Amino acid sequence: MSERNMGMVQEKKLSRRLRPIESVAFLLDEESLETLSHLRKFGEDIGVEAQHMEFLVFLSKKRELPGFEGLVLTPSGINWLGKFKSAEIRNFLTRSFDMLLCYQRQPSRVLDKLVASAQSSLKVGRLEGSTRVYDLAIAADHQDITIFTEEVKKYLKILNRLD
Repeated sequence: MSERNMGMVQEKKLSRRLRPIESVAFLLDEESLETLSHLRKFGEDIGVEAQHMEFLVFLSKKRELPGFEGLVLTPSGINWLGKFKSAEIRNFLTRSFDMLLCYQRQPSRVLDKLVASAQSSLKVGRLEGSTRVYDLAIAADHQDITIFTEEVKKYLKILNRLD
């Protein structure tokens, strides 16, 4: 590849990383389900339309989640090689999001694998647990989602990712 073409490719990648947030994927663990409405409002506050927000929750056991519109993953949805069985989960991981926000109360290898496998120009999560998979790790107590989302907004402004 010529130097000119290489520069264009790098410029495209950089411009994609710097554009305003228009789509968000939220990954949650079972203990964080009560934060769903707050995260939905957070998405609206940063200018993301409802149809551009996706939710995925990891549950320890399969159960019904009344009113939840999103994907559910359980341990039975992962084969012994660590591959995701569900075509919906695999499709979720191939879609490109402007930001992926993972909010988990307890560290989870499954959520870490989802974050690492997902296509997103900015991956955000809590500082506790495995921070290697995040571009931005926020130090906030797991009890207070409000502080977490305010910190994310602050850093999105610093990174010029908000209009």
